[in-house]
Amino acid sequence: QVLSVDREGFVFIPEVGQVFVNGLNLKLLESKLFRVLSQSYASLNPQGRKPTTFLDVSLGNLRPLRVQVLGEVAQPGAYTVSPSATLFSSLYYFNGPTTLGSLRDIRLIRAGKEIASIDFYDYLLTGKKPNDHKLQLDDVIFIPKRLKTVTIEGEVNRPGIYEAKPNENITDLIKMAGDLKITAYLERAQIDRIVPFEDRAKVGMDRMFTDVNLETVMENDSHFPLQDGDRIQVFSVLDLRTNVAVIQGAVTRPGSYDLGEFLTLSSLIEKADGLLGDAYLDRVDIVRIKDDFTEQLIKLDLNKVLSGNPENDIELQGLDRIRIYGMTEMVPSNYVSIRGHVKRPGKFLLQENMTLYDLIFKSGGFVDDEFKKRAYLKRAELVRVSDDSVTKEIIPFNLGLVLDKNGLANELLKSNDAIQIYSLSDLKGTTKYASVSGHVKKPGRYELFEENMTAYDLLFKTGGFSDKEWKEKAHLERADLLRLNDDQITRTISKFNLGELLDSPESKV
Repeated sequence: QVLSVDREGFVFIPEVGQVFVNGLNLKLLESKLFRVLSQSYASLNPQGRKPTTFLDVSLGNLRPLRVQVLGEVAQPGAYTVSPSATLFSSLYYFNGPTTLGSLRDIRLIRAGKEIASIDFYDYLLTGKKPNDHKLQLDDVIFIPKRLKTVTIEGEVNRPGIYEAKPNENITDLIKMAGDLKITAYLERAQIDRIVPFEDRAKVGMDRMFTDVNLETVMENDSHFPLQDGDRIQVFSVLDLRTNVAVIQGAVTRPGSYDLGEFLTLSSLIEKADGLLGDAYLDRVDIVRIKDDFTEQLIKLDLNKVLSGNPENDIELQGLDRIRIYGMTEMVPSNYVSIRGHVKRPGKFLLQENMTLYDLIFKSGGFVDDEFKKRAYLKRAELVRVSDDSVTKEIIPFNLGLVLDKNGLANELLKSNDAIQIYSLSDLKGTTKYASVSGHVKKPGRYELFEENMTAYDLLFKTGGFSDKEWKEKAHLERADLLRLNDDQITRTISKFNLGELLDSPESKV
């Protein structure tokens, strides 16, 4: 049967009558109905026999509850909540308190009396629900003003802003913030405090700093009260290790090493897997930090250190910095350079027995025939610094011979030697020209098109020979072609008949 509870709290059961159920929970309701129905249905509770009738009670449609929400909430007023709602779950209906409201004292008021208060931090910090109360019709949920607000920063696991109760201290705040990190410095934390109104005239300031020894506070559980607006800074330990020495330079494994109870310089070198092959053995430097934090330079003989001489193989102290030099640091590297028409111009390390040909080969390009064609092979230059390191001399050489491993190809290079390689465009330009002089209207230089340009084409550009009077004044039986020889110095004169050339435009001359 489906029974409804009327406004007075009764249910009407056919053949039984009205039963008052207001204020009963489900267990008490079932017990009361079992007792009432047993009077009408003997088989429900037969004395000494097995029952043949059974009772089960369940809740169907529940009437929503109306509660009042007041205080520091975004929208105070009446809210309709589920009849199974509790003080804890009701926070979801009105989105909890605003930033001005308290999470530590959420109150339930019924019939004008405060019957419960929950601390939401218990749930946030432990995951356990606080002692909860089921809501009833016309209950009032009141969110008071936020309590003391304190901020904690620095070496804690959950830095942030927290609400503190009047009896809570700095130890409680650290627990709320997830405890201290392992890197926290315990001997000093700093509180930036706003002086209360009533104390400002007495102390003569509005804000003040207070230092706290966290170790003392936490060990003795000292009561260090907090004030509203406190900002606590927990500092980190220094990134400093006083039990190490640092070795750098010509050792196999440079780095920081633990001193232990006793460590000498030779033992440290052994820990670093020994010296490299180019170690400079005449000297090793130790930079030591003195008590006043100034630095002291200790100069020792590395040969004597390795032999165990007690005056040189000294005991190391914390923060010592050991520097072992290499021969490459003591003797500067020598370089040679090449520039101009090469694929990789620049500076190269001068190696033992390095020749002129070796450097040109390193710079690249001359295995490429097309690149080589654009090089001026008759001359390149070696610029060498004289022995006095002041003046320079130019040593010209035939690049073609050097590329064939002849000439100066096997010349040993010296430090700071520089090679200059020229291209044809450097000397002749990228554009070639032919020139015309004499009895022409426009003598001068003209761009030479090497593919198919002829003497007729060049004379046509100079103009005049389409002018009959001009042509009659020209000596047509002879003109001269002057051509530069391969040595780029001498010239060859080739004579030709100007008249025949002008009459034969298709001539290949």
